[in-house]
Amino acid sequence: MIQTTSSSEVLAQTLIYLKGIVSRTVLQKGGKQIQEEVSNAAGRELRVTSGGKLHCRIIFHVVFPNTEQQMIECIQNILNEAEKHQSASISLPALGTGNLKLSSGAIAALMRKFVSKNSATKYLKKVYVVIYDKPKIQDFISELITVQKGNTLLEYNKKL
Repeated sequence: MIQTTSSSEVLAQTLIYLKGIVSRTVLQKGGKQIQEEVSNAAGRELRVTSGGKLHCRIIFHVVFPNTEQQMIECIQNILNEAEKHQSASISLPALGTGNLKLSSGAIAALMRKFVSKNSATKYLKKVYVVIYDKPKIQDFISELITVQKGNTLLEYNKKL
């Protein structure tokens, strides 16, 4: 989420208040303004707030999906919303691999598959996947490196 090597216009995070590392970090680094905005924002599945003190223009807060189909719909909603906001880039956390303990390999494969199929966008040019847990990095690199050669939308940073 909070990157020092590159920045994106949009940040996506799950709407689980203070339970996950991503939510805690967003609130810590982004300021209380974000918590106030997300509490007042409209929407059940996806809420949009300012970036607060973070190096992004807006943040998408999502309710984490329970099934693979809901995960696909969640990612589609995030990418559609980024496109609607004319965002050139977005950072996605490794959704579900923290507190929910979903397989990082399975999530990486799902994200790769989905983003590869939806790479024809007008505004959105880069999707950054942000991973906090070093052991999970290799799972994502293994999945994403196959896309890197032919897909300009999805990107990973080897420096992680």
